[in-house]
Amino acid sequence: METNRAERRTPEQWRQIISEQEQSGQTQSRFCEERGIPKASFGNALMRFRHKSEFVELKPSAGWEGEVSFPNGVTVRVRG
Repeated sequence: METNRAERRTPEQWRQIISEQEQSGQTQSRFCEERGIPKASFGNALMRFRHKSEFVELKPSAGWEGEVSFPNGVTVRVRG
């Protein structure tokens, strides 16, 4: 008995698909419909990437100062 399972995509494939949708100017629903991508799968992938933390290393030069404020109220100040 054969089951109809959704195609598994790698994180890199989802990044590419999300990028294509953003550049297409189409709604997510229309984009998914035209490409045969389940809307729920697209939404799940989008949520994973939007909530995934990424770290960036900063190496300030002497005399450099900077500040980053996040929407949750956290502020990071850096002085070189």
